[in-house]
Amino acid sequence: YLRDLINSEDFFKAPARASPFLYDTIMLLGLAACKIIERKEALTGENHFQEALKTTFQGSTGFVELNKATGTRVPTSAVFNIYNFVLDDSGNKATLKDMLTDVFSDREWKNRGTPFVYNDNTTEVPLDLPKQNIDYGYIGTGLRAVGLCMAALVIVLSVGFSLWTHKMRESRVVKASQPFFLHIICLGTLVLASTTIPLSIDDEIASVRGCEIACQSSPWLAATGFTFSFSALFAKTLRVNMIFQSHNFSRVVVTIYDVIKPMGALLGANVVVLTLLTIFQPVKWERNITEEDEFGRESESRGFCVYENHFYYTLPLCAINLGVLVLALVQAYRARKISTEFAESEYIAKALVCVVLVCFIGIPVIIIVQGEPKAFFFVIASIIFVMCSSLLLLIFVPKVIFHMRKKARESRKTAIRSSMQPSRMASTRDSDEEGLKVVNLEQQQKDTIEENKLLQQRTRELEMKVRALESEVHHENNDDHIVLNTDVTENCSDGSTEKHLSEQPHKP
Repeated sequence: YLRDLINSEDFFKAPARASPFLYDTIMLLGLAACKIIERKEALTGENHFQEALKTTFQGSTGFVELNKATGTRVPTSAVFNIYNFVLDDSGNKATLKDMLTDVFSDREWKNRGTPFVYNDNTTEVPLDLPKQNIDYGYIGTGLRAVGLCMAALVIVLSVGFSLWTHKMRESRVVKASQPFFLHIICLGTLVLASTTIPLSIDDEIASVRGCEIACQSSPWLAATGFTFSFSALFAKTLRVNMIFQSHNFSRVVVTIYDVIKPMGALLGANVVVLTLLTIFQPVKWERNITEEDEFGRESESRGFCVYENHFYYTLPLCAINLGVLVLALVQAYRARKISTEFAESEYIAKALVCVVLVCFIGIPVIIIVQGEPKAFFFVIASIIFVMCSSLLLLIFVPKVIFHMRKKARESRKTAIRSSMQPSRMASTRDSDEEGLKVVNLEQQQKDTIEENKLLQQRTRELEMKVRALESEVHHENNDDHIVLNTDVTENCSDGSTEKHLSEQPHKP
């Protein structure tokens, strides 16, 4: 066969496709044999094969290198050609014409500028490729459940504290804390926590239209809930400052409507901006391809709410709501020296500081994870949960504890009074039926001593507060020597708050 091939007329014309590989094979065997002879060793099949495995050189088909474990050629060292056989009907009969489209050389594929034509006479990749694995970046059931559970906990706390406020609206601690504003805080945290619900919706569980509705409702819930909560705090502290920091030494009446005006203005500004956003820049849900596989197919995509030209609306919303937070902080700072019976100003300041810290840490994290739906949802849901829960717990838990302690003290007082009635304090004698009955006076004595200690402690606390107030007013009004009696603040029947200031001569 080789003799016939060499003697044929086509032998010295165009070489066959396998000729370069045959040439490199012969050269490999020859170089391996030369190395064995140079070492003056006997040429055997075993040492010839082992030497060929170690031989490398630059051949006609590229860099020649064999795999030492299998003895075959390393694929990345060879030259591969991709030929596209297409139908050629330009002549009298239809024939197949081969066209070189791609070449693998120097460890990379290079296109020769000719597109590959498939069986359907198109250049599109057919469907009979390996199975396509796409990462859609869905939020997922587990993470969605975690976020919704946090939102549900805040909603339950909001409803529970609101019902408790309504039930205890006649109690002293709730009256002093202004029930109307407590209800507004609960409403605000409930609405703000509800923002997590539309944020948990993506095209895994809803249609594109449903996702767009969820995207549109999220800023409405977030902005109005935030404004309700923190404008109520601002209004509460503003009301306290207006009462205690008046300088005309006369009766001051501050109604709810006097301080609800700024709350209404802030809420109205949010509604105007959100309405303009909804009308002129409706939100769209888009899914963008972020990565493709080696066949040019989609391998990773992400779905987002797209707000076109949102900076014209986002910046005013941020300015309004951050302004609410700043105003509340300013009023809390002004009320820092006002000593109230239930230390409410202190807890409001703590809640505001907690919210500021959460925003300081959370907003940069939101910007960083904006391209990942899972991380973005979890960060937003966590921030909302921490803000709402800290606000509710710091505002309501001290009131609940105070009310429970007061109720317990009243119960002890009632028990002591009943035990000290004359009919139960003395020994009685019934000669006809039971004989002599002796009352346990030792236990009554212990209860009386404990009650006296509580009353003495309360008296000392009140004396310290009176002295502090007298000292503060004395320094402010040194010329007139006037002392303000601030313990006569009371709530009117219409929901307003009055402060009665009485003048007394200063006594050191």
